Amino acid sequence: MIPLRVLIVEDNPDDAEIMVLHLVQEGFQLDWQRVETEADFLSGLKSPPDLILSDWRLPYFSGQRALELLIENNLEVPFVIVSGSIGEESAIDSLRAGAHDYVLKDRLARLGQAVRGALKEKQLLEERRQANRALRDSEEKYRSLYNSIRDAILVADTNRNIIDCNPALTSLFGYTRDEILGQQTVTLYENEVGFNTLGKALQEHDADSPFLQTVNYKKKTGEIFPGETGVFYLKDDQRQVTGFIGLIRDISERVQAEGALRNSEARYRGLVENSPTGILACDAQGQITSLNPNILTLLGSPSAEATMAINLFDFKPLTQAGISASFKQVFDTGEPCQAEHCYTSNWGKKVQIMAYYGPIKDKDGKTIGAQANVQDITDFKRSQEELASRLEELQRWQNVMLDREDRVQELKREVNELCRKVGESVRYPSQEEEALERDEPEL
Repeated sequence: MIPLRVLIVEDNPDDAEIMVLHLVQEGFQLDWQRVETEADFLSGLKSPPDLILSDWRLPYFSGQRALELLIENNLEVPFVIVSGSIGEESAIDSLRAGAHDYVLKDRLARLGQAVRGALKEKQLLEERRQANRALRDSEEKYRSLYNSIRDAILVADTNRNIIDCNPALTSLFGYTRDEILGQQTVTLYENEVGFNTLGKALQEHDADSPFLQTVNYKKKTGEIFPGETGVFYLKDDQRQVTGFIGLIRDISERVQAEGALRNSEARYRGLVENSPTGILACDAQGQITSLNPNILTLLGSPSAEATMAINLFDFKPLTQAGISASFKQVFDTGEPCQAEHCYTSNWGKKVQIMAYYGPIKDKDGKTIGAQANVQDITDFKRSQEELASRLEELQRWQNVMLDREDRVQELKREVNELCRKVGESVRYPSQEEEALERDEPEL
């Protein structure tokens, strides 16, 4: 059973009962009220019913007046005329006035169908209104987003004439909305080359997928800037392309930053490539990630590929020299360190090195790699050893000379002693004796 609150405008109680009976037989569960005056009708509208059934002519009221009151009260209740004396012209007038249908009293078998039709029409009207409200809300949200988004947006037809744009576009290019609407998009490009380049891309890309293209644009002032453009296709119900939406972002700062980064990387590569020391870096697994030519020379490596194949943590010559342990120490502590190593490479070269190890960290401070600056100190060590040997030899000769001088002094003393014993003057007077001789007076 379908519950239904019904207001019946009818002066004949029996006719009202017959209407109710027919609707119950049609599957409706009625909560109904009969009225026959304007005052009672207005009272019944205070709690609007789901349906109104009304005779066209009553002694003190009428269906036409009931319709007028319904409209005056801004109520949209399905209204069905049920009359035994309404003429065709009056029936048409009632429909024009807002009635949903009319049924003759001698043909009440149609009443259920008329009521269902009126209720369905009311439902469809409400659904359309809800859809319209949702559409308006959606359009308002879209327009709010469209106007507030920071990227410049333009909408163009298939001839690439601008039919809409957001405030960000007028702000970026310096045109007013009135100046730009209706213009072809070539107005915004640096030249026709960029315009044609994007036009070719529009034809070549799959219309079901958006794409990105970077071209140079020109502002009203003549300033040129690189713009990253996202292009979306507009389609109708038959999936035919009707236009395009373009999102334009000024990427001048990004292009400058990328250029600066490339220059910085080039300078860094130049420094690394031309560094007088060997440079070697690895990841957290010990796999070599970069090296410079000098490290190959230092190790006697036949090629960069051969060296790159080495794992710094488990390559035997490195572990034997203590180099692997130094790399691991950097990962364990996250701190730099330095060490001297005697290293015999896999290719037979023997070398003494001084290595300075340092961590490579990510933006969160986590050690994700390590780098070693390696200096060949073989010649330096050899020079140190030669210098030490020479110093040792000099020290030995100095000791020999000192021993010899002591022996000479001892012999001089022995000669002087013999001279004294035989009564002769000493042959090697001491400095004190020479001073006394100088001080004695002549006789």
